[in-house]
Amino acid sequence: STRNGASQIATGGDIITAVDGQPITEGADLSRAVIDKRIGDTLRLTVQRGGQTRDVTVNLQAFTIPNNQQ
Repeated sequence: STRNGASQIATGGDIITAVDGQPITEGADLSRAVIDKRIGDTLRLTVQRGGQTRDVTVNLQAFTIPNNQQ
């Protein structure tokens, strides 16, 4: 998740604290960090998981909605 003030946005249990070294303190920060990225770009996320901080490399992929959910 990413923190938005006192709340968090769920992202699988992790807390995203930075993208490519840029701090993420609210949901809008995360949006700004990826808005100009393209499919295939690689990002370095700094996350808190289980009380530990770690860097994770992710590759952006297209999101598709299953036909039965459109």
